Amino acid sequence: MIYVLLLTLYPFYIMFDSTKFFYLLQSFISPTILIIWILDAGHLFRLNRRLGGNDSYYFYMSLPVSKKQLLNANYITCIVLTLIGTLVISLYAYEADVIEPNSIYFSTAYAFVISNFLSIPIAFSQFTELRRVKVPYG
Repeated sequence: MIYVLLLTLYPFYIMFDSTKFFYLLQSFISPTILIIWILDAGHLFRLNRRLGGNDSYYFYMSLPVSKKQLLNANYITCIVLTLIGTLVISLYAYEADVIEPNSIYFSTAYAFVISNFLSIPIAFSQFTELRRVKVPYG
């Protein structure tokens, strides 16, 4: 919802460049983009929690689909949400440098993408690597 609102406000944001209304609009949009960057950097954790956390695995394991299809659905969800979030962050040119070791710069959009793509094996660990209970390994 907030992504759609920010994407629809973008043409007005560009139209009012260098006016008093632009700075007023920017004072509301900049903290919103920062909150999106912080809270949605790892949105799969939030998605997993909204789906029921660890209890959601019982529901998903009962569906008539394979684990590979579930994993692909999680990857597609991750890619779509990450692309929309990166589009919003990039459009508003919120390019705060978050890391600066040895003059290597990582922009906010890159850090957002990296954190989201690295979060899928952690958030949905039982779909990426499932170990059976009480299975002898020796």
